[in-house]
Amino acid sequence: MAVITQSIGSAGGRDFAALQDWWDALPASLVSDGNSYRGEMDNDSEFTGTTQLLSATGKITDATHTITLTTATGQSFSDNATVRSNALRYSQSNGVAITSSVASSSVIDINNPYFTISKIQVKATGSNSFAISSTVGASAGFIIEKCLFFSNYRVFALDVVETVNNCVFQM
Repeated sequence: MAVITQSIGSAGGRDFAALQDWWDALPASLVSDGNSYRGEMDNDSEFTGTTQLLSATGKITDATHTITLTTATGQSFSDNATVRSNALRYSQSNGVAITSSVASSSVIDINNPYFTISKIQVKATGSNSFAISSTVGASAGFIIEKCLFFSNYRVFALDVVETVNNCVFQM
């Protein structure tokens, strides 16, 4: 088994420019494929939109064939050179950041087991919108760690999640 790492960002040479494109390109069954996948976001520019930017559902995974969405080395707000003095609030200048003005939805929706999201900032600016949601069946191996979430409405709608570590949730 291998861990396949793919880059996500707006600069030339990245494997994918959009989060959903990365997700859609993953195999339907990681178990049959025999690999785990890791999407590493680069802080080339802010990931922005007016719709949901990632709907992660429908992939067949297990405890040894997992999916991770994180930042590339040195690209996270937790890797920022001034991390000790940075305010704990959404700021794209501090590291990889995702924002959307989607209304009555979420910026990121994760409904797939054995999925880890880490070291990113997510901001929802639309009316009645969430930064992150998970509503069906993703509890097994669903991990959120070292993230910063912001919303004008409600930060999250998490019906099921296995582990949340060292995150900041702001309204």
